Amino acid sequence: MTLIIAHRGSSGYKPEMTIPAYEFALKQSVDGFETDVRLTKDLELVGIHDRRTGRVADRDLVVSKSTLKELQELNFSRKEIEAKVMTIREFLSFALDSGKSLTLTIETKHVTKHHGLLEHKLNDLLTELKLSANQHARVKIVLMSFNPLAVLRFSKLNPLIPRVQLKEKSYPFLHLYPNPGNPEIVGPGIELLLKRPDLITKFKDQGKKIFVWTVNSPQDMRFCLERGIDAIITNYPDIAYLEREAFLRSK
Repeated sequence: MTLIIAHRGSSGYKPEMTIPAYEFALKQSVDGFETDVRLTKDLELVGIHDRRTGRVADRDLVVSKSTLKELQELNFSRKEIEAKVMTIREFLSFALDSGKSLTLTIETKHVTKHHGLLEHKLNDLLTELKLSANQHARVKIVLMSFNPLAVLRFSKLNPLIPRVQLKEKSYPFLHLYPNPGNPEIVGPGIELLLKRPDLITKFKDQGKKIFVWTVNSPQDMRFCLERGIDAIITNYPDIAYLEREAFLRSK
């Protein structure tokens, strides 16, 4: 069955990558969460997509040049109810404390001045929380990146955790491009697959699972469901859940 993964939490409804977004996602029958991760100036792991905070917060700071304390002073909702920056420790602890079975897809963001330290720090945290062997009864980890060298680092640091090579652009013979680290999963964007649906069969013939982002319209969700995509990453997990239920009833 196709998994429904809440992209940055239920980010269509709540401030992205804040605890309220993941709390709301839990109420929407999700199978997992997605988050991005960056390192602060003082080497803390935080859930922020962009290099700068201006798009999502009330002040524009460069994440890698700011301390966690400085980021915690920002309002990440820009609305009356404040939402604070989420650390990856808080993200993982929230999932562990939820009592739910969840797949956590964690994307390391590059290019960064910290280079490979990002993956090392993340693996250290997973080890501390006893998630590095991926044998927790409920919470499973999947690591992702657009950067092939980051995926390669994952494979060397922790071969027990599945890896996703994210893909955004179409190139000739894309399915034949080498993927360092031999990731088990490929992660194309929905726009790429709509242009190149033939890639689905080609990736599957290589034995790859397929996680597709960011799938927000009912039509695109149905497109993925009909083609047996392994996971839909969406800002609207409630809509994806209804589409999946309707699809399963129709079979």
